[in-house]
Order: sequence, then C-alpha cells, then structure tokens
Amino acid sequence: MDLIVSQMNNNRLSTKGAAQVNRDVLLTSVERLLSGPSNCENREGKIWIKSLNRFRHKGGLIKPVSVQLQDQKGNIIKIFDTQMECANSFGVTRTAVAY
Repeated sequence: MDLIVSQMNNNRLSTKGAAQVNRDVLLTSVERLLSGPSNCENREGKIWIKSLNRFRHKGGLIKPVSVQLQDQKGNIIKIFDTQMECANSFGVTRTAVAY
C-alpha cells in the first residue's frame, strides 16, 4: 500500500519527491493482492475481520461515543448517543465536541 501511495500524484507539483517505481511491478503486486483471499467473511449475518479476530462494529471500525451535556455543577442536561448527534444539535463539527 505504501508503494501505491508513494506514486499517487507523482510529479504533480514538482519533479522532486518519491523515486519512480516500475509500473509493471506495481501493477503485478496490486493484481496479486486483489486476487488473494478476503480479510473479511460473513458470520452469523455480521462481518468478521480475520486479521483483527473480531466482528466489525455496526457503525464501522470506530465504536460510537455517547456524550453527556452537563451544567457547571455536573448535572446531566442531555445525553447524546454519538458525538455527531451532539455536534449537529449545536451546529458544530464532530471534532469540536470534547468528550
């Protein structure tokens, strides 16, 4: 993967940068990787990730984090199921919500 990324947008802004890679060798490597077995399989209707030895979380690989809105005394005013839900209610980005 690093080899593929190193060749993306090569020479787009400058002639300096990553060394050129033989494209035929790169293509052969990509074809070998894509023709190999999948890292995932369907188990019990869920996606099992072989390399991680666990199921994929429902929302992707990141487990949702609930957020509590508290007043200055620590009283809980509202609980949001996810950071995104909290961010949307305040009109900010998800990264602006501290947890």
